[in-house]
Amino acid sequence: MKKIILLDGSSFFYRFAMSYNGAHGPNVDFTEHVDPMLGYIHASFNKLKKQHSAQFIVFADENRTNFRKNLFKEYKAARKVDRAENSKFDFDSFFAAKQEWIEHIQNKTDAVYMSVDYAEADDILYVLAKQYPNNSIICSPDKDLKQAGVPQYKLCGKVVDDESYDIRLHCIVGDEADGIPPANQKDSFFVDGNSLKGTLPRKTKKWRASQLAMKESQLIETYPYYERNRKLIDMSMIPESIRENILFCAQEYLEPKLNESVEQRWLRLFSTE
Repeated sequence: MKKIILLDGSSFFYRFAMSYNGAHGPNVDFTEHVDPMLGYIHASFNKLKKQHSAQFIVFADENRTNFRKNLFKEYKAARKVDRAENSKFDFDSFFAAKQEWIEHIQNKTDAVYMSVDYAEADDILYVLAKQYPNNSIICSPDKDLKQAGVPQYKLCGKVVDDESYDIRLHCIVGDEADGIPPANQKDSFFVDGNSLKGTLPRKTKKWRASQLAMKESQLIETYPYYERNRKLIDMSMIPESIRENILFCAQEYLEPKLNESVEQRWLRLFSTE
């Protein structure tokens, strides 16, 4: 069975760009520094496949559209503010150079690049992990993807190991990085500049146990915005139309590679040189 690395491409791009900008910046014009990323792409892909004994990489990237923003207008709103206030990173040149990096992945590597309308990279990784549970691993630092139920590693190779993760607790406490308030707070909680301090009891073992002992109906009754958070955080709630589009892309671009023989693969790779 051929092993697949499901790679968080959004994190991959940002991680390199932030590191490169820190070393050569501030305000690196990435359109004038395209080649270093190309070298990083090839070195990283080879390292990952060797490290995890895998044959294929699916490079899942974010899409500029996002179904969660349609559900919740404050979703990741603070990140736009951070970008506007971050005068040391040139986001415009980053997004321009990113198009060249994507074309290189598509045309000069054996990876399957995948970006799907209204889906985030995490959504693609989750759906594919559920589709290929026995022969896939995830490479992403995002603990949300513990929901996928397959082995998960950071890009550096370390295991993402969080046995305490529980989707119900995640929905209760929200996700500050994504601008999702705790389940007892209104939509504008973070945008209004509020602090998390005191919004929920201390997350002791006793408190965790009491929350996990609740039935779904009790959680909804206790936390007025629990359902809002579940639609944003629980990946089993990804809209069916988006799930179908992800699987369609897998059928079109990944399945042919999984089904080809060694001889066919070498012929394909040789013909694209």
